[in-house]
Amino acid sequence: MKTENLAGDYKLKYRGRGVIVVGLTKEQAKALYQLKRDNLLEIESLEPITKGTITEQSEQLRNLSLKKTWGLFKDVPINENEEIEEQFLSFPIGTCRDDIWHWFEETFNIVLGEYIYKLNK
Repeated sequence: MKTENLAGDYKLKYRGRGVIVVGLTKEQAKALYQLKRDNLLEIESLEPITKGTITEQSEQLRNLSLKKTWGLFKDVPINENEEIEEQFLSFPIGTCRDDIWHWFEETFNIVLGEYIYKLNK
């Protein structure tokens, strides 16, 4: 895997469905490649999208990515110490829930409390 230009937008196929992941950092893209390589996530294909193919709909795609990623995380069991009991993406077992929440906020440029509140309305 080339590691120079990992940051950017990706198209991946997961469980037979096509998903566009917008604006991954180099570390996030590297983590996805590692999960695919190690067969820890059922990614059938992962391909970078060349610049110019993402249109003004990128914000909608980012929101869709947030919704799907949050959907995966909300089912991860958390113990009484607020640590995850199953691996989530590149976060190992034992990672503090708050660390993952901060990752959501930084990655998707949101305030997670507001996002959760809107979901529960």
